[in-house]
Amino acid sequence: MNKFTKYINIKGVTLIEVLVAIVITSIGILGFTSLQFLGLNSNQSAYSRSQASFIASDLSERMRANIDGMNANAYAAFNSSTIIACNAVPANFCDERNDGTAAIAAQACDATQRAAHDLFIATCGYSSNEYADDSVKTSLISDLLPNGNIVVACIDSVTTDADACTDFSDHTITVSWSESNEGADANGNLQMAAPAAKSVVYRVRL
Repeated sequence: MNKFTKYINIKGVTLIEVLVAIVITSIGILGFTSLQFLGLNSNQSAYSRSQASFIASDLSERMRANIDGMNANAYAAFNSSTIIACNAVPANFCDERNDGTAAIAAQACDATQRAAHDLFIATCGYSSNEYADDSVKTSLISDLLPNGNIVVACIDSVTTDADACTDFSDHTITVSWSESNEGADANGNLQMAAPAAKSVVYRVRL
């Protein structure tokens, strides 16, 4: 083997080493990017779950404070996506609020009206009442959670009578939302999968 051939072999080995280093570095960068993506996704998931838990917890305390409303079935069979319109404030708003120009005093509410008020607050929030123009009010739960929704249902304690929700029956509060979901394609490459439905469920017991 002459000197020229040895020189060519050495140059070839060096080039392979550079290529291997580039491949290893690329894999490391891809792995780091994947970890960053998963971290951001986990943070968003934790944020959404904490918001949903806060909404469900707040509503459950309001319901416990209005036992007569629960017994009157004023909370049961509630679905915020089909029942609540945030641009229609309840006729009897039980707490003081601001309409954008002045404070409006709290109104007297019976148990059923208090329930309507509580469900409005859980879905639309106090912030949605601070507009002079009702048509621009927005849904708090939709602002906080993608496709956010609240469903309240009664767990009837006595199923042998005609009452669909016997007095002092437990209720469930389900706060749901859509969440981006990571997945893998046929080749094992990380990609965004179809949004997944997530939820938290609170059981309200008297």
